[in-house]
Amino acid sequence: MIIFITGGVRSGKSSFAETTAVYYGGQTLIHYIATSARQDGEMLHRIKRHVDDRERSGYRWKTWEQARNIHEIEYNFEPNSVILLDCLTNLLTNELFYGWEEKREQWLQKDYRKGVYKKIIDGIIALSEENTLIVVSNEVNYGMPLRDSGTYYFAQMLGILHQDIVQKSDWVYQVEQGMPILRKGPHALEKQSILF
Repeated sequence: MIIFITGGVRSGKSSFAETTAVYYGGQTLIHYIATSARQDGEMLHRIKRHVDDRERSGYRWKTWEQARNIHEIEYNFEPNSVILLDCLTNLLTNELFYGWEEKREQWLQKDYRKGVYKKIIDGIIALSEENTLIVVSNEVNYGMPLRDSGTYYFAQMLGILHQDIVQKSDWVYQVEQGMPILRKGPHALEKQSILF
């Protein structure tokens, strides 16, 4: 099962995702795949704070720091595990721009972008096959002009990944100002007013 949770920066989506993981995982071990790369002191501080918060929560969490290649850890999970992947945006950034110092603007190559896309989607499918996978992502572009190729291809790929994951998901939530809005799942359409 896939549960997709998206929203803007600081919308409350990660907190909602952790609550959702606890709902499905209960007192079992809950797996947290952190895709943030340890780049600077601020990021190290944020990572430590989030790990400490989970440890104090009273629930059993295991954190996997996996900035790239999520498929490499798929065999570490027992069937029926609850896995929280936070977040798809960081994962795409890390995969798309990996090694950019040596291979400048490799993201301009269509085959390269296809390979990154397939690698991410295949990893998500593999993690979700016998498990409950909760995927968190960011909404990064609402029609803003994209002035450079890296940003353009990143936003394009994230949008396509979102569409594909939503199609494969059982539940989809959009979080705004700390409030989760059900977009896909039982009764999702009943809860929204439709104007003709």
